[in-house]
Amino acid sequence: MSITDYKSYDAMGLAELVANGDVSAIELLEQMGAEIEDRDGEVNAVVTTMYDEARAQIAAGLPAGPLSGVPFMLKDLNLFYVGARTTNGSKMFADYRPDIDSTLVERYKAAGLVIAGKTNTPEFGIAATTEPVVNGATANPWNLAHSPGGSSGGAVIT
Repeated sequence: MSITDYKSYDAMGLAELVANGDVSAIELLEQMGAEIEDRDGEVNAVVTTMYDEARAQIAAGLPAGPLSGVPFMLKDLNLFYVGARTTNGSKMFADYRPDIDSTLVERYKAAGLVIAGKTNTPEFGIAATTEPVVNGATANPWNLAHSPGGSSGGAVIT
């Protein structure tokens, strides 16, 4: 498998590739990061990158969960990761950095997911388009003049 073919797999397929040794978790992370850096400038889907944290998570050893080694982005909406900026799409939380992981993030980590960043969301997830003042609008990657839609607009990049 070419690492650039990783997008043809779902999360379970990627986890199987990692488990079989066909690709490493760090290779998947680096490929995902390279594609985000290449494409996100005009799309604005990723509001926080956490590549260093993800590398540290891998280096510390991943649990043998069902998604072990699969890179993953959190929606920037009430998903707390210790020390990582969590804006909820609002200027009111522009600089908020929680001192705990939310229960869902704990479970993602226990499943072996490698948390690599956070994706854009409308303010408090309540608008029909992803255009928060704090992080700027997210464009549809297939047509930059269009919106990707509502509360998970930033997920268009992943």
